[in-house]
This record gives sequence, structure tokens and C-alpha cells, in this order.
Amino acid sequence: MPTDRGAAPHHRPRTEEFDAFGPWVLPVRTPQEVPPLFRPHLADPAGAAVVVKVPRGIDRRDADPTMNLYDYLLIVDGAGLTVLTRTPAAPGGFITRNLPIDRLLALEESVNLLDARLTVHAVGAPALTVPFNGASRDTVGLLVRELRRRWLDDPRPGHGPGGPQDGGRADGGPPPPPFPIGLGELDADLSLVALYREVLAENPGMTLLAAHARGVVVPWAEGPGGVLVKMLHAMWPMTLQGAVLCGDDRELQVLHRRHWWVRGVRPVHSIARTVLPLARIRTVTVEDHPVYRGVEVVTLGLGGVDLTLPVPTGSAARAALVATRP
Repeated sequence: MPTDRGAAPHHRPRTEEFDAFGPWVLPVRTPQEVPPLFRPHLADPAGAAVVVKVPRGIDRRDADPTMNLYDYLLIVDGAGLTVLTRTPAAPGGFITRNLPIDRLLALEESVNLLDARLTVHAVGAPALTVPFNGASRDTVGLLVRELRRRWLDDPRPGHGPGGPQDGGRADGGPPPPPFPIGLGELDADLSLVALYREVLAENPGMTLLAAHARGVVVPWAEGPGGVLVKMLHAMWPMTLQGAVLCGDDRELQVLHRRHWWVRGVRPVHSIARTVLPLARIRTVTVEDHPVYRGVEVVTLGLGGVDLTLPVPTGSAARAALVATRP
């Protein structure tokens, strides 16, 4: 059985798993491809829809065949999502989290160059974030698509498309916002436009609901102290990043940057996508941002988890988000 520490350099028999090891997330389709650490839980992946393994964040030169080379095994099957996490201190060397489909609330995937993350929000559980190499975004995308397919096809009352028992809209989705919308103002956010086109190609039934470009914001600060705060912001500005909202009568997708707020003038390379079924939205509230003028914070209450989205005051994004209110 591989270990977490590895063997002495002169005792390193080669294995098929070691030969394939690298920074990539790999699909698991055969019993031999299941990392040895996780085989007590999953001996054969044949019964699952999607299984992927996420490697440890180590260079290949620091790995050897006697190590447990994978940090996570993610399994999507009829029960939902199961995440096995390598944890040397735990009995058996890993911990298990089972997240049934009807308890999944939202997914967020983000990439900043090669630093990628998948975050899963579920009822009654802390957010689960799995880091991975951005070169494997397509492989992780297979798992995301399968989870989305399952939560949208869930036939139980209140959990399927637009189920009003779980906060979904009984009228079939958000109406078009009362503002002209388009992507023209996102000339400086071409990566968000590219992500929108990618989402539309995968989901041709999606509609563009709103888009806003990034913009520098100023604080509410008043009085003598406010003058200093505004001077500091003039030298080191705060920028609210742009976003694109799209959706259909079952799902909302928010395309954004990993960090909504960025201080200074450094370039931003990240892209992110937050996906949630409309049926999960229970409440929508809007408040002025406590620090910055011209910004409102829209909070989507998903039943135990709140997603907060800062948007320009009175914008089409605000209208589109408010329209998801059950």
C-alpha cells in the first residue's frame, strides 16, 4: 500500500499510477485507475457516472511510486456527490463527505492561470473547495456538467426545475430585465465575454440577462477623515470587477472574476462561474454597499447559504437578480 511519505530512493518500484502521475486531474474508469488509498471505498468505478482523481500539489521530481499520489477522489452517482479527501491523521487515511443531489445549492469554478478551484455549497455543510491545476478545467467540467444535469432533472417535489416548494419561480423563470443589455461595454473584459460564449455554446437555451463592466468605485467617507480616505483611493483605486449574468427557466449562471474587489491597477487574469438552480433561491435582498458609493449588494438566500453579489446601483444585473425572487 502506498504511503504519504514515500520510500528510500533505492526502493522505488515503478507503477502504472506513478508513470501517469502529473499535475493533471484524471478521469477514473477502471478499478486499476482508482488510487490505492481510496479503494476501500470505491473498488470499481463502473457504477458511477463520473469519477475523477485530483493529484497532490507536488512536483513529479518529489514524488515516488510508494506515495499516495492523489489528494481527492470525486464521485458522482445516483446518490449525489461523494468527495474522498486524503487525510493522513484520519482512520484509513482519508475522510468522506457525502452530498446528496437535493442538498446541493451552488457550484463555483474559478481559474487564475494554473490555480483552479471547485467550490461546492450544500445544505448543512461548510463550503467544500477542491484545488486543481487549471490545465484540467475540461476534466473537472465533466463532473460539473453531470452534477448540473442531475440537480435539474431531480423529479422530487420542490427540487426540480422551478419547484415552488424550494423557492423556485412558479411562472417559469425570471422575466427579461427592463434595461437594454449587451456585451459591448465589456470590451475591457474580453475573458468574461469568451466565457459567456463558451457557456452559451454548451447551453444554447441560455439567455443573456445582464452584463456590466468593471469600474473604479469611491467610498462614502465624509468629513476630514473622508478626505484622506478618498486621497488614498485616488492613489490606489478600488475596482468592482465586471460580470455577466445568463440563465433560463431553471438555472442562473453568474460569470465573474474570482475576486469581486481588486485594489490597485494590476491586471486581473482570473475567470469564475457560479451556477445554481433557480429552485434553490428562497430569498433575495438588496442593500447599499456599506463602504462604496454606487454599489448595491444583492444577497441570494439559498436556505442556509447566502451568496452575495456586488453590482452597480440600479443596473440590469440588479434587476435580473431581483427577478429571481420567488
